[in-house]
This record gives sequence, C-alpha cells and structure tokens, in this order.
Amino acid sequence: MMLLLAHSAQKDIPAQLYKEHVHAVYQLAEKNMHEALNFFSGPDEQKAAFRNAVGPGALFHDLGKIDKRNQKVLATTDCGERLPLNHVDAGTAWLWKNGALNSSLLVYCHHSGLFSLSAEKKKEDGELAFRD
Repeated sequence: MMLLLAHSAQKDIPAQLYKEHVHAVYQLAEKNMHEALNFFSGPDEQKAAFRNAVGPGALFHDLGKIDKRNQKVLATTDCGERLPLNHVDAGTAWLWKNGALNSSLLVYCHHSGLFSLSAEKKKEDGELAFRD
C-alpha cells in the first residue's frame, strides 16, 4: 500500500503524510477561524457562512496532491520538480460541484490569496481568476 504524501522530503526535512498535513491544517484553520470571529461584527449570516466554509476548505485544500502523477513527484526527495497537475483544482471543483461555494473559493485561493469577485466579474480580457 502506497502512503499518500502532502510534501516531499527536502534536505533535513522528512516527507509529510497527506493525512497528517490535512489534519494539522484543519485544526489550525478551525482555531484561527474561531479567533477571527471574535473580531467580526457583521451579520450572523455572514458569520455562519465563514464558519461553514473553513472546515471543508481545510479538508479539501490539497485534494489534487493525491493524483498518481503528483504523488510520483512528491515521493522523490529533493527533486525540485513542480507538480504536473495544479493541486488546488481538484478540491475547488469537488466543493463547487457539491454546493460548498465559499469553501471552494478558499481552496482556490489558498496559495494565490483572495481576489475580488466583483472585479473578476467586470473583466473582459479573458484573464479571469478561474483559469482551469
């Protein structure tokens, strides 16, 4: 049985198992979400939307890393090769398809940062945030 990886081994840093990485990210995201909500003064609906988006986003943020092509790269120590598939897209697509739109946006932006949805809607040059 092949162990799924989230990060490959680098010099003195061992590889990180996918399940350990996702669990740690989920715990930290939930902790940070609760701390952030202490400072939120907006409507309860927005507070609930944020609360409901964080957990699924954390759980699915690296779903694309389990693809066999990405695992092949992750299993190679110090290779420096980029993942052949964008690891963000699988989780984004799964959450979007299953109605977790806010979570899908968090997953999509977890490396690039949040973008302005209203600005994206105004673009006419074809350079939209959702590239794939």
